[in-house]
Amino acid sequence: MANFKTHLLGGVASYAASTYLFWNQGNKTTFLYIGIMSIVGSLFPDIDSDTSKTIRYFFRGLTILTLLIVSGNLYINSIDYRKSAFILISIPFLIIYFIKPVFAKLTSHRGIYHSIPMGLTVSLLILYIPFISYKFIISSSFMLGFLTHLLLDEIYSSVTISGLRIKPKKSFGTALKWFAPSLYANIILNIILLLLIIDNYKFLYDEISSFF
Repeated sequence: MANFKTHLLGGVASYAASTYLFWNQGNKTTFLYIGIMSIVGSLFPDIDSDTSKTIRYFFRGLTILTLLIVSGNLYINSIDYRKSAFILISIPFLIIYFIKPVFAKLTSHRGIYHSIPMGLTVSLLILYIPFISYKFIISSSFMLGFLTHLLLDEIYSSVTISGLRIKPKKSFGTALKWFAPSLYANIILNIILLLLIIDNYKFLYDEISSFF
């Protein structure tokens, strides 16, 4: 299995690839988003690993983002400062001591998060982010970064070199896959993916057609 630094380098490589593919499209802000999404995509699958740096960074980022969104809404709605303070103090505790442990309990490493449908699902969800342009490019950049993670994991799992012996590791085939071990997770994820494809079919068809 590739480590954090290797996946980070994979994200940088996917950023370079996305920049090359979409060089004649977008603007400076778009290429900033491409860089962010390429890196995020390249690290994303490891949020199912309880000991990875990715899950720590993910929940720290989630905490900061939630605090920013909630504080903005509290300010706009002129909520009493004592209530606001209580809400803002509660958020980190809720995320770190409740949501994160529950998430870790419900996930297993190299499970559903290390699958192609998960990458496609998150990529399509990016299309619903408001106030950004060139969503297809940004979404594709996430997916490319995501695929680099799965490919690197498979490469690092493909052989064990011990003396003159070269053989596949037990983890070979557990990263780059369509179906995860959990039947219910597979059913739910693929239904969500199908619904997202149906909802965005025309948009995706038009964007993909423009490249050919």
